Amino acid sequence: TFRTAAGAPLRLSVNGGVTSTLTATIAPNATLEISPGDPPESAVTGWAEVRGAGALSGYAVYRYGSAETAAPLQTAGAALTLPFDNTGGNETTVGLANSGADEGSLTVTIWDDAGTQLGAPVVLIGASGHVDFSVGALLPAAAGKRGTLRVQGAVTGIALRVHPSGTLAALPPL
Repeated sequence: TFRTAAGAPLRLSVNGGVTSTLTATIAPNATLEISPGDPPESAVTGWAEVRGAGALSGYAVYRYGSAETAAPLQTAGAALTLPFDNTGGNETTVGLANSGADEGSLTVTIWDDAGTQLGAPVVLIGASGHVDFSVGALLPAAAGKRGTLRVQGAVTGIALRVHPSGTLAALPPL
């Protein structure tokens, strides 16, 4: 199911059709590619919820201009720890998704690479919603630094490091 940042169904052009839900059967040891169609006229922010009756694994590919990177699919846990790197002109952005039916407040505790806590801002996320932020914008003390952040709450997420040249690097959970 594709969802908007607010958790509503998000209709996208995928695999030759327009839908907010894609249902497929994947045989053991087989693969399924879900490809976007023509890009929308304006940027779209959202997330995809993947559910299955058996074990699933896979990757999401993120594109920004001509740059792309891949990150593994995840299962929500009680907390999420991600690295960040805002050094050398890099900017780390974080995307979080809430597959639960309740909205929530997430505490994001941020430490630098020496282990010093820089702060613990709170981020609000809607039911079945998505939120994204730049680590340096969320907590200005993290600008120009690298370290880790821990999100308390049952969410999944990814960190992407954007280099000034436009290249991307996925920073999967630790």
